[in-house]
Amino acid sequence: MVMSLLLSGNAYAKTKLICQSILEQITGNVYNINFDEKTIDVFQGSGGNKLTFKVKQHDESWVISHLRSLLKGDTSYDTHVTDWNEWDHPDGKNHLWQVQIDRMLGLVFIVRSKKPWKEGKEEYKLEDITLGGMECKKSGLSGKF
Repeated sequence: MVMSLLLSGNAYAKTKLICQSILEQITGNVYNINFDEKTIDVFQGSGGNKLTFKVKQHDESWVISHLRSLLKGDTSYDTHVTDWNEWDHPDGKNHLWQVQIDRMLGLVFIVRSKKPWKEGKEEYKLEDITLGGMECKKSGLSGKF
């Protein structure tokens, strides 16, 4: 019984990643990404943007968030983009955003809808703003994430 309690205590422990795209590798900026089965937290060091995404899919291969707006007051989320120039470009304000974590390749993709949000529209084509994903390493202990 004690062993099962010890193992279940880690069921919702956050996995912590340090990620960089090619551009961030040049500039030295990093993204800190923490996730579990319920949420993905993204902290962009250079812009100070901290965002939380609710998890839509969580399995051995992928962790994928729900689409969401990043504008303050647009959703029930407590987090929003505070510096659009560092996050993407102000033109991205009316788009929907998603985080995709490829657990097999060790990559994180931040994607947005190709077209702005429109009331009643349910499906969107997505584009990768990280230009091929960000390479990640697990913070602390090494191993699969």
